[in-house]
Amino acid sequence: MARALKVTGRGRNRKLGDGVATTYRPVGDTCPQDCKMLEKGCYAKRGFVGIHQIASNDTNHSLDNAKDARFIRHHVSGDVFINDRLDVEYVQMLVDWHAANPFTTGWMYTHRIQAWVDAGFTSAVIPSNLEVIASVDTENERLYALEHGFKYARIEVDADKPLASNEVLCPFDKKKDKGSYTDDIKVTCRNCQLCFADKHTGRDIVFMFQKASKKQVVVDLTIGKVKGKVA
Repeated sequence: MARALKVTGRGRNRKLGDGVATTYRPVGDTCPQDCKMLEKGCYAKRGFVGIHQIASNDTNHSLDNAKDARFIRHHVSGDVFINDRLDVEYVQMLVDWHAANPFTTGWMYTHRIQAWVDAGFTSAVIPSNLEVIASVDTENERLYALEHGFKYARIEVDADKPLASNEVLCPFDKKKDKGSYTDDIKVTCRNCQLCFADKHTGRDIVFMFQKASKKQVVVDLTIGKVKGKVA
């Protein structure tokens, strides 16, 4: 069965870093339907990411397009669901691909980590070169991720709120929060590796809520065109 997936073998994403492969999936169809951001400012509907996720709707690339990449960021847009349920076939493909390509390190953020565990995709069976990070919105989700051996990531809207002892603010977001322009920020996911390197095991990620730039246009998934307004 075909799965909507766009793969760029060697991306040039400013935040990720040069040479990091990326995958994109459609926002909405592959997301849990209770995601609060679906209709309230999902970043993946904006800018270049929005254009890529539109294209992914009619694309079925193989992950082998990224076979020579040292790093791959899965799901810059979208997630691993279909009809609001875990797409077990798709997740198994991710697991099998990384097991067969041990020299490519991948990372991804996903909602409803309990659905992974219930389907047998525990932290123990996921290859060491694939970091599956639980996107959490509640305290129960955060604790569940920790109890089942998954790193978690969450979004914080209050820049002055203290972090938990195990949490680290994304260095890129930290620079942006201090007013740095994106093009002036030297840290990238490729050289930071906070989200996936073994040396950062036990350190969970906090991202600051980012408001849309006036330069970022909204892309309408239903028509595949850029809307005539800014986010």
